Amino acid sequence: MRGCPALCGIFIVLVPASVKTELVRAKTDKADARLIARYCQMHRPAPWVPPTDEIVTLQALVQRLDDLLGLHNMENNRLETAEAAAQPSIEAVLVTINQQIDTVRRQIQEHIDDHPDLKSQKKRLLSIPGIGDNTTATLLAFISPLERFHSAKQLVAYAGFNPRIRQSGQWAGKTLIAKTGNVLLRKALYMPALTAKRYNPVITVFCDRLIAPGKRPMQVIIAAMRKLLHIAYGVLKSGQPFDPEKALA
Repeated sequence: MRGCPALCGIFIVLVPASVKTELVRAKTDKADARLIARYCQMHRPAPWVPPTDEIVTLQALVQRLDDLLGLHNMENNRLETAEAAAQPSIEAVLVTINQQIDTVRRQIQEHIDDHPDLKSQKKRLLSIPGIGDNTTATLLAFISPLERFHSAKQLVAYAGFNPRIRQSGQWAGKTLIAKTGNVLLRKALYMPALTAKRYNPVITVFCDRLIAPGKRPMQVIIAAMRKLLHIAYGVLKSGQPFDPEKALA
């Protein structure tokens, strides 16, 4: 589908969760079509813009790296409880996985550096204290093209950081994040948020303001992740490196 919008017409990609809740009484092709048409008429979603070839390649490499890191954790966990007879096999697998992790990480950085636009965006993202090469690669892979997000708020929702409020009458449940967006973006921002909380002056001040009224530690970290995404959007949108004075203003 990525290669044929010009030939096949305009594509609009909808989030299934945004429309499926209305399919209560019937689930048929006709009901689906009617519901999607009504949704598009009401919300006027923007046409889907296919990612460029370099972004598709970067997404594949970033996804592969995440898969390898998951395999590494699984084998490490097995090693901790394995019988002595099985340990050499697990250790051999870990060696191979580590080699592949190094290879894919190198491929990712080489790919970014081979494309001037990605390379310049990488430089701006790396100017943000707390964000490193791995996080930069994930951001570039999954928020490009940035033009499809009209605001940082839209990007936050895409990543699944928007709050999900649960309230009925006098009852109010915990406010949680939606977690319906891009899981790789959320995973990529967790460790940077911990680092930025200590070394990024903007995030430090931001977190201190949340800690003072008694926010729970995980609430503070999630808020820091969301704030980092706002800052990343700002530097990419403006084309300028991170400026703490502007971010604190």
